Amino acid sequence: MDYQNEGRPRSESGCVSPVYDQQKEYQGSANQIFEEFREKNPLCSKWLLPPRYEDDQDYIVLQVADNLVYEMRRLVVGEEFNPHIPERKAMTRLKERLWKVYKLNYEGLKKIMDRPANEIPIKPEIYNPRKQNKRSPASHQNQPSEKG
Repeated sequence: MDYQNEGRPRSESGCVSPVYDQQKEYQGSANQIFEEFREKNPLCSKWLLPPRYEDDQDYIVLQVADNLVYEMRRLVVGEEFNPHIPERKAMTRLKERLWKVYKLNYEGLKKIMDRPANEIPIKPEIYNPRKQNKRSPASHQNQPSEKG
C-alpha cells in the first residue's frame, strides 16, 4: 500500500480494511492482536484500518473468502501429503479467477522481507496471466520467468 500511495494526497490514498466473520468470542483477542501488530509494524499499518466484523449471511464475500482458503489449504495439503488425490473441481474453477497464489515457507518469507520494494522474488504457485492487474505499475515484475 505504501508503494501504491506514494506521492498521492491523503484524500486519494487507498487503505486496507480487514473484515472478519462476526464471532463475539474471538473479537476481543483479535482486536488485541491487531493493535499489537500495528505497534510492531508502523510502516505497513500506516494504511491499515481497524478490523470490522460482519455477519457472513449478510456479507457474502466472507463466505467466498472462507471457501477460497479452504480449497487452497486442501490443495497444499493434498500436494504435500496426498499427491495421488486429484484436485477438487471447486479449486479448478477458483484458479480460473485468481491472478497469483504464493505458497510460503520460511525461506520464501525471508526472501520477501529481504527484497527491494514492490518485488516478490519467488514464483507463484498459481499464475493466471489473464487476470493480471492492468493498473499496477509493477504488474510485469512478478511474472514467472520462462526459464523456470
